[in-house]
Formats: sequence, structure tokens, C-alpha cells
Amino acid sequence: MKNKLKERRKNKGITLIALIISIIVLILLAGITVSFVIDGGIIDRAVSAREQTQIGSVKEKLELEKGNFVAKNGKSPTIDEYLQHLKEKGIVKDTGVHKNSDTDADVTVEDKYVFNVEEESNGNIKIEYVGEDGNITPRIEITQLSSTTNSIKVQFALKYASQYELFIKKEEEEYNSKEQAKVETEQIDYTFIELEQGKSYTIKIEAQSEKGVKAEEERKVLIGSVENLTKANTHFEYSETSWTK
Repeated sequence: MKNKLKERRKNKGITLIALIISIIVLILLAGITVSFVIDGGIIDRAVSAREQTQIGSVKEKLELEKGNFVAKNGKSPTIDEYLQHLKEKGIVKDTGVHKNSDTDADVTVEDKYVFNVEEESNGNIKIEYVGEDGNITPRIEITQLSSTTNSIKVQFALKYASQYELFIKKEEEEYNSKEQAKVETEQIDYTFIELEQGKSYTIKIEAQSEKGVKAEEERKVLIGSVENLTKANTHFEYSETSWTK
């Protein structure tokens, strides 16, 4: 009898230990699963996928309205006709249209998604998603870059930016800020002067939107030297008052 009681107590002890171990293992597994879901980015990826699907759906609707305009009017729309068509359809509000130029505009759909609408030279209306309202990354396009023996001239265009800053550095040195200003025109010219001949420089353009979203663009430029001028690439002309090159 005593032996049976001891055996029962022993079995209960083993069962209790096994139960505790099982609970600990389940807690650990649950912790790993939650950590994997959160830290592994599964939730973020799911949200991003849903957002991309919605953006694609909105763009498809905008593309479809081009065809609807053609079916109704028998011709392709100009950008102004297309924008008016979107307003009449209730797809965009009057306050959701911003004309950048005669052939370029931004439209906000569902008070959130911003699309750039551009009338191309062939008459096609090009539609491109640019970001969420208030969270659009500025665009920087360097349209011209040239140098002399002591200067670099850069011409660039900014979009969705409220201010910019220009930097320059020589070879392995640190960047120096040269100009910081508000954006008053989309096309900007600037000349970096008093540079050293025969040296490599890097220029950087930083742009920032009204909401603080930033973007930057870099270019490397090699400054020429007087020694590189030869008879083949130098031409002089004489007038009665002066020499010109």
C-alpha cells in the first residue's frame, strides 16, 4: 500500500513538472512568434501591400477616365479638358488640382494620393504617382553642369520643394555650404567660384519640402587647368578695340 502511494506521488510530481515545462515552451514559442511578426516586418509588409494595391486601383481609375473622355468626345483630351473631366466625375476636387505649368499638374485623389498629370508632346496624358499629400519627396533634376579652370556652373530644377541648400567639397574634404534659400522658381542657376585648377570637386544639392521631407543629388566634376589649352582647342580673334578668345 505504501509503495502504491509513493508511486502515485511520484507520477503526480512528474506530471506537474511536464506541465510546467510545456507551459514554459508554449510561452517561449508565443514570444518568438510575436517577435517574428512584429520585428520581422510581416505587419508592415501587409500594410504596404494593401497601400500599393489601393494606389494601383486609383491610378487605374484615372487611366480609365482618359478612355471614357475619348468615348464621349471622339478625341483625346488636353490636360485642361482632362482635369475638368475628373472634377465633373467627382474624382478630384477643385482644391485637389495644382497646375505646375500649361502642360503639367498635380491632382490629389481621396484627399491622400497625389498624382502628376503631364500632357506629352504627342498629346498623350501621362499619369504618375508621386506620393501622399504632405509627404512627397522633393525631386531634383540637374539640367546643366559645366566648368572652367576655376568655377563650376550648375543649373537644376526642383519640384515639391520649399527650400534648398548647395554644398561643395574638394576630393576627400568635408562639404561646405555655399547657399541656402527658399524656392522661388523651379529653375535655379548657381556658380561655384574660386576653385582650384586640376582638382576634383563634388557638388551636392539638398531639397526639402514644406513638411520636412528631404532629398539630395550629388555630382562629381573635374576642374580643368590652363595647361590643357592647346592650339587645337583655342581660337583668338582680333578687333580694333580688343582681343577675344
